[in-house]
Amino acid sequence: LLENVIFIFNSFCTSKQHSPAPTYQPLPPTHTAGIRLDVEWAEDAAWRRTHKEPYLSWSDFQQTRDKGFNRPFFTYILLVVCTAVLIASYGLNGWKVEPLNINPMVGPSAETLIRMGAKQTSLIVNQGEWYRLFSPMVLHAGLIHYFLNMTALWFIGKAVEQCHGFAAAAILFIIPAVGGTILSAIFLPEYISVGASGGIFGLIGACVADIFINWSLLFSKHVNASDEGVRFRHLKVRVLREIFAVARMCGSML
Repeated sequence: LLENVIFIFNSFCTSKQHSPAPTYQPLPPTHTAGIRLDVEWAEDAAWRRTHKEPYLSWSDFQQTRDKGFNRPFFTYILLVVCTAVLIASYGLNGWKVEPLNINPMVGPSAETLIRMGAKQTSLIVNQGEWYRLFSPMVLHAGLIHYFLNMTALWFIGKAVEQCHGFAAAAILFIIPAVGGTILSAIFLPEYISVGASGGIFGLIGACVADIFINWSLLFSKHVNASDEGVRFRHLKVRVLREIFAVARMCGSML
């Protein structure tokens, strides 16, 4: 597919046109998003030639990707909601934080988190408070928990949403987040739980699945340099990212 698109695009660029052909400056293909963006730019150029529209340079095309409806609105909304809920939890706790030996995340009390909608199995099962399957995804135990999750969400959620769209990002976040809460309610019924970690790991899982689905393209000789060391650099980057994700999970569990 990639070879066909490049061949068609090169044919367009070499034919007689009413406007100069754009200068090709592709992104370093360190992930499938970069490859996908190259293909989209070629498709955009083909559409503009068919409709006799001026070509967009590579830099202009990149800028259009960050404007209008292409911006990661779901990620923005989630960041705002999580921030507002965190502030509200501190307010409900009397603008105080619990001692570090009780809540090492520098946050409110467990009672306050329960009042805000934290997962508690007994309330879900016995009282029918099913909203607690959804509310924990925007709650956090404290500042440390919040900053760790929001940092991960900013980088991972933004990349996934810009690559796959608002609806896909929302589904990839919400379903794993709810699923994680259900599993926690089943296997850890005696503990309360909060946090966006389940949704974030859903986004990470989507990235890993994207890698395996596009493995042959990601490590293709047509996309990467012929040097084997350069090709396998991408695998090293992915491994390091997964190690960071596991370390972040372990840190949030402490």
